[in-house]
Amino acid sequence: MWPLNVWRSDAMVSEDFEWFENNYPGWSAAYQGYWEGYKALADPAGGRIILQELPGLPPTCQICQLPCTMPRLDINAARVFEYEGKKIACCSEGCEWIFRTWPDAYKARKGFWEKYHGMDLADMILDIGLVRNDGKTLIGQPLLNMERMWTIDDIRKIGYEIKDPLHEG
Repeated sequence: MWPLNVWRSDAMVSEDFEWFENNYPGWSAAYQGYWEGYKALADPAGGRIILQELPGLPPTCQICQLPCTMPRLDINAARVFEYEGKKIACCSEGCEWIFRTWPDAYKARKGFWEKYHGMDLADMILDIGLVRNDGKTLIGQPLLNMERMWTIDDIRKIGYEIKDPLHEG
C-alpha cells in the first residue's frame, strides 16, 4: 500500500487493463477503478493519497502479518475473533488454524496497525525508515517517472491518522 512500499511501482495504463480483462474476465469491474484512482492521486501537488479513498485500513493477519484482503477486500477469507479479550484477525483458514494450534506463539504479537494506531502517517513512515538518505524523500513512489517525488512534508500536510481496524472506540 503506497506510501508504505519500499519500491516504486508504476500506474497501469489501458493496455494493462485490457490484458488483465482478457486473461481474467471481470478484472476490470473489480480492480480498474482502484488503479485509475491510484494514478489520479500520484502527483504530490494534489495533496491526497489512495489510502484516503479507502473506507478504512484492512486488518493485518496475526500470523503472516499480511493485509486480510485476499483475493479482494470485498470478498476475502478473513476471520476476526476474540481471544483472551483481544480481537484477532487471520487472513485465512490456514492462519487461523496455526493461531489456534499455537496461540502462545502468536497472541502477544502486536499487529502492524495496532502498533501505530493514532499516529500520523508521516510519523509512522519515519519510524519505519521509509525515507531516503536526504531524510525527506520517500523511498516508495507511486510512479516510476515523476517530475517531483513525494516527501515526508507532503505526507504530513495530508494529516492522515492511522486507525487500527480492530481497535474499538
